[in-house]
Amino acid sequence: MSEDKSNIIALLGASNLYLTTGPALRQLARFLPGPQEVFIARGAGRSYGIKAGWNVVNYVGLSRSGLFDALARAVKKHPHARVYALLTDVGNDLLYGASPKVLVKWVGESMLRLREMGARVAVTAMPAESIGRGGPARYLFFRSLYYYSCRIPREEMIRRIEEVGERLTAFCSEHEISLLPVDADWYSIDRFHLRWGARTSAWSCWLEHFLGRNGEAISSPRGKAFRLWDRQPQRCWSFGVERKKEQSGWDYSADARLYFY
Repeated sequence: MSEDKSNIIALLGASNLYLTTGPALRQLARFLPGPQEVFIARGAGRSYGIKAGWNVVNYVGLSRSGLFDALARAVKKHPHARVYALLTDVGNDLLYGASPKVLVKWVGESMLRLREMGARVAVTAMPAESIGRGGPARYLFFRSLYYYSCRIPREEMIRRIEEVGERLTAFCSEHEISLLPVDADWYSIDRFHLRWGARTSAWSCWLEHFLGRNGEAISSPRGKAFRLWDRQPQRCWSFGVERKKEQSGWDYSADARLYFY
């Protein structure tokens, strides 16, 4: 990578990041033009603190993933690169039974660890308004579909979501970390997954708030978007069997090399 214009980027999240990796990369190309090394830790149902996932696939907790060591090596190799980290999908852990205090501790420790590597860090807010718009029947249906072992009532879950929002806001204010806004209209029928048509708008909004500027008016490279779905992380469990894949990097486009954790 060119030392004066290169970008090292970390993206951490769960199902929303998994489903919107393509739009995220296209918007990153607009807002951060130039060579990129992008380190991605994602996965449906992924937790920030525990081994978890959805259906038959589980992942190591985001705060314990190999992304951090890989990012540290990249920063050491390219000491003049600009480093950014964006965390999203804060909330799955509430459905796994973690308290708001513990959840924000896991997320906060991850953000500070990234800061120590010289990264400029941001985290997306929880879609509290969107979730509040869903009624009891909708909550019960999707809780049972995605988190069948969870028995937390809707009213208690909303209270915990609000507490996470308060704690996350306070943490970001104390440590001067960007807390990125969400729009309730972005979300789909389940009230916490981004609608297909809102994915680009969401990432554009987040990066504009994070970086404090508009994206370049260029035709962003689409890369190999159709192959993003099956990118295997460094470590996961499928049907209870641990699977490991060495991350030597994958050229998504002429300027972006990706690593999955």
